[in-house]
Amino acid sequence: MKLNNKGFSLIELMVVIAIIGILASIGIPAYKTYIIKARASETLGFAQSAAQLVTQLITDNGLTAAPSATQCAALSTQEAVAFTTATPNTASVAISASNCVVTATATALAGSVAFVLTPTVNADGTVTWACTSGKSIYAPGNCQ
Repeated sequence: MKLNNKGFSLIELMVVIAIIGILASIGIPAYKTYIIKARASETLGFAQSAAQLVTQLITDNGLTAAPSATQCAALSTQEAVAFTTATPNTASVAISASNCVVTATATALAGSVAFVLTPTVNADGTVTWACTSGKSIYAPGNCQ
């Protein structure tokens, strides 16, 4: 008499479930870190949008030195309306009224990263930006 058993044994199914559990315990924390890094990069993108306003101010006025406090204050007021309403749940972006430094602070969902973009006006009128962040674990490589 020949028995023709088909299917998997209980032990085989338990082994598969254990393997899936181990892979999930490794993958879920890595995925959460990836999501936080993506949100932090989004915040840096908002900061770079504000930095473009400062660059435009410098190039439109043909400046070869840092903008004056009056120019920065006017831009700061204009920017506050534009970016605060666009990103209420992701980040807050501000342009300093005294020296046109752009600061973007992400919410806790993005790791509470703060980015500071500091402009340097070159002699030929081009603008170079230095980016720093307080929490480099979530910051992109170009802003440490």
